[in-house]
Amino acid sequence: TQITTTKGDTLGFFGSPGITFTMKDVDGQGVETPIDMTGSSILVQLRSSSAQVNSSLQFSSDDSSIDITDLASGKFTLRKSASEMNDLDAGEYIFDIQVTKDGNVTTLTRGRWVHNGDITY
Repeated sequence: TQITTTKGDTLGFFGSPGITFTMKDVDGQGVETPIDMTGSSILVQLRSSSAQVNSSLQFSSDDSSIDITDLASGKFTLRKSASEMNDLDAGEYIFDIQVTKDGNVTTLTRGRWVHNGDITY
């Protein structure tokens, strides 16, 4: 998974699109079933490397930076203000999506996040 954003652009507020995920399980036949995330908390963190101690940017269902659109169908959207996205240095990051449910922590996916510098200020 690769995500590309631009420094200073709004994610998911005032009509701007956020980054929406629909989490699905795929069986041996290739049939997709939405993952019911009811009762879950979701955490997404960006880091320049897995060795980086503090995350460069974080999204959480606990602070409304993750808008849970439809838990039963596994759909949620990442949201950040323009100023929060401006605070993130342009560059390449790695990220993962962790879900905690009933005390169990599962990493659903991971990938690369490219945050481009802005041209118009």
